[in-house]
Amino acid sequence: MAPVMCWSCKAFRESRDELFFCGKCEKIQPPPAGTESPDYFTLFDLPVAFRLDLAELAHRYKEMQKVLHPDHFAQKSHTEMSFSQVHAGNLNHAFNVLKSPHLRAQYLISLRRGVKAGPH
Repeated sequence: MAPVMCWSCKAFRESRDELFFCGKCEKIQPPPAGTESPDYFTLFDLPVAFRLDLAELAHRYKEMQKVLHPDHFAQKSHTEMSFSQVHAGNLNHAFNVLKSPHLRAQYLISLRRGVKAGPH
């Protein structure tokens, strides 16, 4: 991950651990765009492979939704709520692709061709 500046405190985020939240101010961050966006396997910290542990995928999805769901940002700024909505939507889409053997196969083919399938 290339260093990206936090929109709130202007600190640089450099690790995967800071994909969703700034390590300094802990504010939710904007979704990465284009080539900065991780593939769905990386998003869930899973190996890029057709065979997946679907129980592990579901567990990771639920854990991520616990912290990214828009309901947790209802009392935050419009910016933070908006970021949360996009992250949650992208996470839902990635989960649905990876849990479906057919969609997962199509997605793996798109990765092999060097084309990342978008969230929608």
